[in-house]
Amino acid sequence: MAEVVDHGFSIETSEDGSVTRLKMGGAGIGGGAFFGFGFAGLLIGALLALAAQNGVVFFLIFGGSIIVACLMDANRKQQYEFEVTSSAVRLPNGKEYKKSDISELFVKNSSGQNTQSANVESGTIIVGGSGVTGAAVAGAAVLGNASKQMGAAAGQAISDSLAQRGYSVAIRHGRKVITLANHLKQDDAMSLFNKTSELL
Repeated sequence: MAEVVDHGFSIETSEDGSVTRLKMGGAGIGGGAFFGFGFAGLLIGALLALAAQNGVVFFLIFGGSIIVACLMDANRKQQYEFEVTSSAVRLPNGKEYKKSDISELFVKNSSGQNTQSANVESGTIIVGGSGVTGAAVAGAAVLGNASKQMGAAAGQAISDSLAQRGYSVAIRHGRKVITLANHLKQDDAMSLFNKTSELL
């Protein structure tokens, strides 16, 4: 029995095969970022609570950091979908981009660098790539001298986790770059790139 292919996203095709809808959810912020926000909130909350000699300050700072992490996670887990028809790429808002006007399909990492691209020329896909490079997207909070290293570790945990989930798939329509899906892990972004390139 053949193994079912796990694309990392859902694929729906119309009965006549003329329209293919691709759906994918963002990857959130990841456990490393949750740890980083929690640890930073714990550390900053403890320092400020000691300075103010008030335990309520600790709970406010720590709770606030967890709330920020949860809001970021929810925002980066939003659902993305688009349709590829015989002549265009269609977004949920109804905007359509003619295939004949799409010159490139590409994957970007969290620093905005293209890690994989495909030129679209008269229905032909020419694929190339330059490898993947990670990027830091968040720094450590400025803390007291004694806690700078711990703050840096928390910042690095957040940075690494977000960078691992910072890939996007986009098309170039004329001079505009249109993002099809965002906040993806590298494997999911590459899978979506490959399937979309087949459909273009």
